[in-house]
Formats: sequence, C-alpha cells, structure tokens
Amino acid sequence: MSLPNQNITPIPNNEPDAVPSLWNTRYQEIDENFAALDERQVSVEDELNAAKGDAPTFADKMNQVAQAVADLGGDIGDLQGMTAPMLARAVRLDWDYSGNNISLEMWAGEYTLTDTQPIAVTSAVAGDDSIDVTDSSFFTPGQNYVIYNATHAEQVHVNAVLNGTRIRISDPLANAYGGAGAFLARTSFAVANGTAQAKPGAAYFSKPINLGFDGVKRAVVIRRTPTASVVNVDFLIDGDWVSAPLAWTREGGKVPAGYIDCEYELLVNGDTALRVTVVGGAGNTEIQHIIGLGSTTGLRGTHTPPLKPAMSNPVDGAENLTDRPTLGLTGYVSPTDTPVGAVQFQVSATADFAEVIIDSGTQVGGLSWQEIGLRLQTSHDYFARGRARDAEGAWSPWSGPVSFSTAASFVYVQAPSNVGPANNLTNVADTPTLSSSAFAVYAGADTQAAAQWQIREASASYDAATYDSGEDATHLTSLAVPAGLLKSSNTQYFWRVRHKGATIGWSEWSVETKFTTKKIFGTVIGIALVSTGATSGSWARIDEDGNAKATDAAFFNAHPTYAGIVDQTLDSQAMVKVPAFYIKTGIVASGAYVGKKAIWVSDKKETGFEIHPAFKNAGADLAQYWVGKYQGSNASGNKLASVAAVAPLVSIDFPTMQARANARNTGGVTGFSLWSIYQLSAIQMLALIELGNPDAQTLVGQGNSNSSGATNVDASPTSQASWRGIIGLWSNVWQMVDGLQTDASLKYKIWDKQGNKTYITTNQVAPSASASYPVTMSVDAGANYDLSQVFLPATIDASASNGTYADAFWSAANCVAYHGGGWGNGASGGLVCLAVSNPASYVGTTIGGRLAKV
Repeated sequence: MSLPNQNITPIPNNEPDAVPSLWNTRYQEIDENFAALDERQVSVEDELNAAKGDAPTFADKMNQVAQAVADLGGDIGDLQGMTAPMLARAVRLDWDYSGNNISLEMWAGEYTLTDTQPIAVTSAVAGDDSIDVTDSSFFTPGQNYVIYNATHAEQVHVNAVLNGTRIRISDPLANAYGGAGAFLARTSFAVANGTAQAKPGAAYFSKPINLGFDGVKRAVVIRRTPTASVVNVDFLIDGDWVSAPLAWTREGGKVPAGYIDCEYELLVNGDTALRVTVVGGAGNTEIQHIIGLGSTTGLRGTHTPPLKPAMSNPVDGAENLTDRPTLGLTGYVSPTDTPVGAVQFQVSATADFAEVIIDSGTQVGGLSWQEIGLRLQTSHDYFARGRARDAEGAWSPWSGPVSFSTAASFVYVQAPSNVGPANNLTNVADTPTLSSSAFAVYAGADTQAAAQWQIREASASYDAATYDSGEDATHLTSLAVPAGLLKSSNTQYFWRVRHKGATIGWSEWSVETKFTTKKIFGTVIGIALVSTGATSGSWARIDEDGNAKATDAAFFNAHPTYAGIVDQTLDSQAMVKVPAFYIKTGIVASGAYVGKKAIWVSDKKETGFEIHPAFKNAGADLAQYWVGKYQGSNASGNKLASVAAVAPLVSIDFPTMQARANARNTGGVTGFSLWSIYQLSAIQMLALIELGNPDAQTLVGQGNSNSSGATNVDASPTSQASWRGIIGLWSNVWQMVDGLQTDASLKYKIWDKQGNKTYITTNQVAPSASASYPVTMSVDAGANYDLSQVFLPATIDASASNGTYADAFWSAANCVAYHGGGWGNGASGGLVCLAVSNPASYVGTTIGGRLAKV
C-alpha cells in the first residue's frame, strides 16, 4: 500500500491586489511553503518504500526483523539484538575448542551447518554432468549439494567449478532443471521462520564438521514431527556415506508436544559431514533442529528394537523330536548393533498360540533354551516361536511359528550342557578349552561315538560359524580351540555342542553360552619417539593404548618374543632363532603420547598388526628365521660361516658374499642366505624397544669401534657389541645387508614385503650424506612395501648432536647396503648405523657380512 499523500492546492492569486498591498505577497509565501511540504512528504514515502523492501507493509518488515533477531538469540531488546551475533560466535568458538564438540543446525544466523543460500539453476539437462547457475562461486569442489525444483530433487557431488556460472558434477542428472523454482543448494528442505519442512525425497547436506578424534560413538539428534516418513542420517567417512542407525526415540518430558527427538549413533573420528534424507510417507515432516554431538547423550528413551528373527531349531516340519527339544533362534539383527540380551520361547498346541503349553519367560543369555521341567507328549503335533530382546531392553517381533511333532517313544541321547568356559566369562584367551557334561542317554543305554563343537561370533549365525569341528570322534567332552581362530578386542562368542551315540545317533544341541575374549591376546610393547634431536632423541615405552609402560629385565625375559630368541645350531653353524612377531607402526592415537610416532610389537596377531616382513618367504608366513650368532667367516668350500674363534670374512665384493652364503644350500640343506634388511630391522625394532633408546654404544657397549683392525668374531671388544646372543651386531667390520639399494636418482630400492625378493623403487629419496646423522626415518609406503617397518633415514643433519638415532648414515647413487660400522668408525657406528654408499663391486678390508636362514 502507499502512504497517504493528499495534494495541497495553493490559494489562487487571481484577485486584485488587496489592501494593504502586502497581502498577495504573503499568499505567495504560503504557496511556496506548501510546495516544500509536498516535496518532503514524497521523500519520506520513497524512504519508507525502500526500507520495507518486498514486505507488504513497513509493519510486516519490522516483524521480519524481529523474527530474525529472535532466531539469533531470543529477545529483541537493545542489548540482545546487539550482542546476539557476538554471542553466537563466542558459543561457536567454545564448542569448537573446549572439547564439547557440538554442531547445530537451527536454520538461522550462525546456528546453521549450511554455507550457501539456494542458487538459481538456469539450465541443467537430463543425462548431462554439468549445471548452469547464476553464480558458481558459492560451490566447492568435493562437496555435496541438492538440485531441485517443484517436482524433482537429486543429490549431486561437485567435481569442478568450470567458470563463473557452470559446475561439473560426478554423475549425470536423471532429470532436467532450469527456470523459475529450480535451485542448487545444501538442502531441498523448505526453510522458513527457524524451522524446515521436508517432503519425501528431500535431502540435506551439512558443510564439513568435526565431532572429535577420541574414538567414541557420535550422536545426531533430530527434533521432528512424528510423520509416517523415515528420516535417515549418514556420516561421510573416507569419501563414503555410512548410515547412522536410529538408536533412541524420545517424546514427552522436555520434548515439546507434537514432536519427537530421534537420536542416531555411529562411531566417527575426525572430519566428516552429515546427510539427512526423508523417505516414504506423504506430506511434509517438520524438522526443528539437527544437532551433532561428540558423544551419545545417555538420555535413552525407546530403543530401536531388533528385527524379526526366525526359528532355527526345530526346523519347520521336524519329526520324531524328543520331549524336551532345544529351541533356538537365528537371524538376530539389531539395527544399532546392540548385542542380544535375552530370549523368550513359546510352544503351543495351535498355530495361533491360543493354547500355549510352554512359555520360557525371559531367559537371559544366547539365542537358545531348553525346557527342564515339563515334558511334551509322545506322537503329538506342536508349534514353536521365539523372540529376542536386545541388551537395551527392546523386544523384537515374534518369529514366524514352526510346526514339529514328537516321537512315538522317548529314548534318546540327552542334550549335553556347556560346562566351560562358564557362561558370560570374560577375558578369555585365544585357545580356551571347551568342555561339556558327560554323555548320557534318556530311558536307554548307548556308547558315545562322537561330538560336534561349534563357535559363532555374537553377530553371526552357526551357518557362518567361526569354528565347526564336524563329527569329531576324538574330542568327546572337551576341545582346545585351535590357535588363530578367535579374535581379540573383547569379541563376544557363543558356542554349543552335541553328542552322538553309536546306536541312537545325535542329541539335541546344548543351550549355547557366551564368552568374551581378551582385549589383546598377545603381549604388546611399543616405543614412542617423544622428541627428535639431542643425539639420540627422547623415547618412551608404551602399551597398546599409547600409555606409558613400566618395564624391567624380567618383563622382557618373560615376553614370548624376547624369550624365544635362543641359540641353535644348524648345519654346524652357530645361529640365533628369532621367533615371528607382529608389528604396528604409526601415530599414537590416545594417551600421554598422542600424536607421537611409535612402533609396537606383539607375539600374536592383533587388530592393526601385521607380521613383520622378515617372516615372509615367497608369500608364506614363517614361524621364525635364524641369524648368524657371529659376523660371517670363511669356511671350506667357499661357504659363509657363523662360528666362534675366527676372523671375519672380508675383502670380497657383494655378489661374492651372497654366493658364499647361498653355497651352504647343498646336500639337503636349504634356506641359507646373506641376511636382509628386513631381518636386520626386526632385530633393530626389538632391541630399540628393550633398550629404550637407539644409542646402543652407550647402553650396551662400543664394541670394536676405535682400533686399527678387526678382531676375531667373538673376541673382546667386538663381543661388547652384542644383544640377546647376537655377537658383534655392530662394530668390528661393516656387514653387507641384502634387499636394500639406491637407484641412479638416489631413491631407496627395497625388496617387496611378501618375501619374493623383488626390488621395488620407493618414493623416498635417500638424503645425500657423508657421515651425517638421521633426524627422522622414512614412513614412505606403496604397493607391497612400507618403509616405516625398517630404519631408512628421511632427513639428516651434519651435526651428531642434532641427530635422533645416535649413529651415522652415508649414501650415494646405485649402491648396496652395509650395517653397523667398522673398527675405526667410533661413535658413528651402532645399532642403526647404515651406509648405502658403495657399489656392489666394492671390496674392502672393513666390509664383511652375516649369515641368515629361513
């Protein structure tokens, strides 16, 4: 509407001049004043029209402003209106940096997770992968958006911004868009007045968010109207959308009438994004807010129940059953991955369960149960059904009923009972012994002929059993679970057993019971690099979780890997056996040394660990390898030897040393070779962890590092440089190491880690060095190699005091590797001393080798 603007008519000046003569002059002045008044009123109207914008009235515009202020902070008083944006920013910073880890979608101001308004689409052709928009600067490559109009909506991933008005998307469009009502935005929800209306097919994408790095479940809480539509939530994890199951639904209490709070839960670490989609139903679902939380709320409510299971025992139509059949369920599926907490079974004379004969009530445990009181009648037809309750108390629907009939007489092998491990036992090792009750026959006699043992993970069925012994005539009432089958990490397992009579045949299955494995089966010990420099760095021993680990000599002597390093004689050679172990390298994720580079070893395979590449041979795992107890010496037949009281073999080139080692493989002897970079690194890892620092010269002994010549391989001072029975591990003479070279561009070349002895050129360029000191070691990895599993310098310093590993490093192009240092290298030699600085043809009196065997 227009402001009132009645015209003001000037007084006519058409009369003769009046008396006195000044009257007409005054009339003229009045007319001029009225003209000025008209001009001022028009100016005010123009200002008001500009201020109200597209609002119908200025009052409507003020209401819009008031609502915007209320959306930001509540009241509209001067103080609140002025401070709301600053308060919003302050709260946001507090959430981001104080550890609360919360992200809010409130659809207004700074309380939104969208970072662009809907941008008009001018043209988008079905089947094409480009979209024309009025302004492409609002869109970020690698991000997700929604293109929509009044009829259709599609989720799109922007690959590139081609120019100021065109973008390219990852997949062709299914529909055409363009013209009035077509937009590209973070969401196709209709947002107004601090809330969103979402119709079926609508989608919402948040901008990138981060809810924490601490390895716990995150929560997304959506307050919505309880329509028939399903609202799904997904997290973006490593480029893939992963569904977060609806865990809890709450209404009443602090939830306003007409709304429900839906809590979705998923374990997510680090940077992510949210996708919310609406599926099914009709009409709009109002979404008041979406809240991303760094942890679950613990507010509970109504838990999402398990899906409908099926009866596994008896099977439908089963005949000749006993008077006390074992009842069992299969297909337990919890959308929230909540473990089973209890079951309930019913047996009825009728398919509609109007006449229930047996009702188990709530039975805590696994998915099976057996009646121990009432007996069924002979030659009768029955129906059975069951349901499962999850650990949060939510019951599944009843399974479909199955029918079965009992035998004409009851003479049978009784179902055994599970005796050990005790039901619900925790902290179970990797090879527990399962035991059952004794073989027994009801109303008859027989001799046990066999048993059958089955183990399943809690999330699996016996159709996909972890272990199934089959018909086992040896382990009748007890069985030691074979090694390597069970998982650690507090994994839950159920198990059952049945007995077979020589005449009568199989019993029913026992009622399954549960056990939970240890967090780790192996003995894990690691070491973290706390800080670089200071000659040999600062290090700390850690446990599997990255916490400080106190150790002593007794700990290492009892550790299965260290205790397994023992002297053995093979082909008359003094060798030291190194048992296989598993490693993990990387960054400490939690604990006192979070963010620090670390190495862990375990005597058994754990989650995240892999067998050290020293224990791979032609793709197969090895139980151990052997390394020469002494530096290599010459033996008759031009063979490399490992014996005491002799001088080391020197003054031959690299290929000749390899040939001398391989020459032992004759007359039925196999597996001997020159030791490799992987066999060396396995020893270095174990020694570094036990010593607690790489400066072995200080912690163990200098060895023969400051003299004018080599000693015998076991003589003092060479014998000082020894660890776990390996004599002269450093000093005396350099030791050739197979499996490591540099190429013409100074890149490291290393054997593949599957034990095929195939050289792979890595991405790591060896620092060009002449007696420099490693500051950091390479973590370069690629297809079939990982330099974090060996000790190869990535950065160096000319000053020993700035080094991290105490020992020196040399390099040149197209060279082979030598370890440990010689008699004249002084403090430069040691446990991680390395030279890749001479060609394979080099011959010297300071260069020797060491024997190994697989």
